[in-house]
Amino acid sequence: MILPSSVDVQDEFVAPLKKQSDTQTLDLLQQYGYTLRHPGDVVEFLSRYSSLLEILEEAPRQIHRHFGDGMSGLVLEAVKDPEAEDDEELILFIQTVLPIDQALQKLDRLDDMWWLEAGSCTQGNLGMNLEFV
Repeated sequence: MILPSSVDVQDEFVAPLKKQSDTQTLDLLQQYGYTLRHPGDVVEFLSRYSSLLEILEEAPRQIHRHFGDGMSGLVLEAVKDPEAEDDEELILFIQTVLPIDQALQKLDRLDDMWWLEAGSCTQGNLGMNLEFV
């Protein structure tokens, strides 16, 4: 197939494949139980760091194991450092209704039992924090 020089091959053929992949990523994250803040930013971030998907698959089980019913949701947000142009991180917010002291204890235990080892392979691209609701 010969294309006229005015046709951008990337736009014509690659973009639909990327969109399909983005849709699959969104579906996968929803299956894992995540809510996304600014979904386009999260999906774009994960397209650059797709190795994080494995940890994001395991995280809900580990978090639920430690927080139980005290976890009311999981939220992903790609956060940019306003002072550093290329500094961006995906944050996994554990939404909780627990009192602060109890939630922090559970987070510390999660860190010790799973996150310190699992998080070490994220190369600083994925962080975890509490969000009180």
